[in-house]
Amino acid sequence: MEIGSSTSSYISSISVAYKQTYGKANKVDPQIKISTGTSISLNKSSDDSDSILNYYHDLCKKYPNISFRLEDMEISLKNTNNPPNLGYNNSFNQVGNNFGSLGQCSIIIDKKVIENMQKDTVYKEIVYSYIENLERQQVGYQQHAAQEGMSCFAHVLEDNNGELAPSTLYGHGSFSTEEEVKRMWADYEYQKKAGQALEQQKADLIEIYLKMTENCAVKRDELNPSKEGQQREIHFEKGTGYIHWAITDIEMQVYKSVGDDGEYLYRVDTSKDGEITNSRIIDPKRVNPRNASSEELLALDEYLSDTNQLPKDTCIRDLAIMSEYSSDKFDALKLGEDIMQVQYDFGNYPSYLKYNGMLDVLKQIAINFMNS
Repeated sequence: MEIGSSTSSYISSISVAYKQTYGKANKVDPQIKISTGTSISLNKSSDDSDSILNYYHDLCKKYPNISFRLEDMEISLKNTNNPPNLGYNNSFNQVGNNFGSLGQCSIIIDKKVIENMQKDTVYKEIVYSYIENLERQQVGYQQHAAQEGMSCFAHVLEDNNGELAPSTLYGHGSFSTEEEVKRMWADYEYQKKAGQALEQQKADLIEIYLKMTENCAVKRDELNPSKEGQQREIHFEKGTGYIHWAITDIEMQVYKSVGDDGEYLYRVDTSKDGEITNSRIIDPKRVNPRNASSEELLALDEYLSDTNQLPKDTCIRDLAIMSEYSSDKFDALKLGEDIMQVQYDFGNYPSYLKYNGMLDVLKQIAINFMNS
């Protein structure tokens, strides 16, 4: 499956969300964040004495055609335990239906925004005006989501040092319901089976990797033959690995070669404006995830997919895309761990588990690489 400009925009958006969450920038600009999950269900608190909830519900009544959710991002970011904090008072607090669907205007409001609205009339009017503007421009946001290949989105209203900080979450799939999230973490057997599957995947990878390392000396001789030896002729065929950075118009395409001995080699061609600017032949078994370039990660991604060690839709390619194309090497594991934490903080649990499984594989490869 090719990853074109829409995926580039998608991955760049995760990077923006990460920088906004952890960089604590003073400048407040509309941002794009990423999440996935299914429609969030209504779960109103019965505590009528809660002024924040009362104010929030009154706000929701003003906009009956909008689906709302009340968040407490300060608590969510502090909470590093399982299960995660779901929102204000540990609930999604949804009012309205079809949260996040393309045809539904959906808004997540942080508790701090409500608190400031209660105290500041000018701030309150700014929020009301922004909500009304979002509702008017719903069709435009819907068209943008469809163009980028996204199937759900929701607007987010946060507060940054007393100023409204709006952003928009785009995602694949749909938003998880509160019941789905609670069931996932409450179901011990589910967690146990998921853990066992990951452990089995790691064990299988170790066994496969050890078998691969047995042929390292042979492969080095093939790549660096002696005068007496003969280097085998390499024929490459186009693979599925592809990246396009829309802003810089830089593309990467992977080509693979499988020798008679079953060993894999990959060629990664980098081009700009249709002209090839660089071409590298990469042995995927010699890629260290702790110190890899975007070309090496793309080759490793293709190799793990070709050998059925990871699924076709892998996060490793996402890490290569987020490097924004640089020949410099970087720690892909550290970047992956940071992105996984962002997915966790925003309740994107399917993506969190996907990154977690992928990182387990990369960690074992890095360990074996250092020990070889």
